[in-house]
Amino acid sequence: LLLGACNREVAQPAPTTPAESPATSAVPAASPALAAAREMPGSFDQLVPGTDFELIEAAPGNQRGPIAVVEAFSYACSHCADFEPFLAPWVAALPADVSFEAVPMPFNDVWTEFARAHYAALDLGAGERTHRAIFEALHSRGLRIDSADALVRWFADAAAVDADAFRRAMDAPGTDARIEGARSRAERWGINSTPTLVIDGRYRVYGFGEAQGGYARTLAVADLLIAEARKTRA
Repeated sequence: LLLGACNREVAQPAPTTPAESPATSAVPAASPALAAAREMPGSFDQLVPGTDFELIEAAPGNQRGPIAVVEAFSYACSHCADFEPFLAPWVAALPADVSFEAVPMPFNDVWTEFARAHYAALDLGAGERTHRAIFEALHSRGLRIDSADALVRWFADAAAVDADAFRRAMDAPGTDARIEGARSRAERWGINSTPTLVIDGRYRVYGFGEAQGGYARTLAVADLLIAEARKTRA
């Protein structure tokens, strides 16, 4: 298990407190000592399979359409909260031939409720303005939003959505189908921790701990894997 990830087997059933996981509001600056601990890779050939990334078995061949980047995450994961300030500007700067999707992992009952809330927020047009806010509510402010009722109340207050409509969206058959789809992808891609990035269905990249280069390294590796996927397709 990398130090910058929440492991599936030890995922906490309730969000952590601020003392356990202080979510940052800006991208933290790496200390010179940590930066020197491991140089950032400059090419795909410098990456070490099994260390920098893992090749997904039965990965697809050349595909058409955008190069898909999927983030496996959970609002309950403190490491995902720490990753978000790095990830958001990186996603905003992705080139036109790359798509991005955040997929919530239903690793346990509580994480499944967070996944339902994520999809309900998207369906009601509140996903973009609440994605960062719920991380901060859970991991900076230490709010206990760990049940369906608590999630409905929080989204109704934070996003001014109708509580009954939000509950219906959480319980909708389409939401059930997306939850099952997330489980299927987690199994197919071998996702056992969050945050994890899956690049083009071919490569799995975990959240690195600070001694390994931190989340800046995660995204540097992802950039190189995107470039390699693009070259492979060409």
